[in-house]
Amino acid sequence: IAVGKFDGKLWKKEGAIKEGTNVLAATGSSDGGISIVLSGSAVLDCTTPAKPQLELNSPICEGGTIILTTATVAGATYVWKLPDGQVVETNSPSHSIVNATLAMSGKYSLTIKVEECESIEETVIVTVNTVPVVSAPAAVCVGSTITLSPTSGGTWASSNPAVATVTNGGVVTGVSAGSATFTFTNTTTQCSNTTSSVTVNAVPVVSAPAAVCVGSTIT
Repeated sequence: IAVGKFDGKLWKKEGAIKEGTNVLAATGSSDGGISIVLSGSAVLDCTTPAKPQLELNSPICEGGTIILTTATVAGATYVWKLPDGQVVETNSPSHSIVNATLAMSGKYSLTIKVEECESIEETVIVTVNTVPVVSAPAAVCVGSTITLSPTSGGTWASSNPAVATVTNGGVVTGVSAGSATFTFTNTTTQCSNTTSSVTVNAVPVVSAPAAVCVGSTIT
């Protein structure tokens, strides 16, 4: 037998009545109504936990980890409801999801249970942002330039400016022989992505005599 509150739509269980002290009866009627009669004095055998306060690291980027945490409650079970309808019950006041995808954006809820008592549900919204798509040519010569993609909407950084520099417009200039990668960060979402390695090739050294006569050769 349990007691609880009726919110106008649902009867929410808040605790159990101690055996032998009360009688609770519920009967339905043809018009959809419910009559509830409680005789005796209801005594709960547990204390309803306070509504949890959720902390989260949203927004995050694709591939990151969603982290939800709340305060520890002694003897509690934490009931996590995810956007896809999945319900996870744990003894931990934190819940993490690795390798987040865009589909994991949405409403996350937490209810705390202690024995037969349940807290009010707390709900938060998690946002997972897309990682920018980047591209780069395979190589560039020292002193020459290439252009990365995208050319706007964020900032570029070189992993090795001594080998190649880059502007926020994505223009790369070869400085010395070697290789470098370039990371683009979207200004709005702060999500980043890195190009494949770009090779910077040294310019070949060439020389030639100043002149040659008709019918003669030089090397």
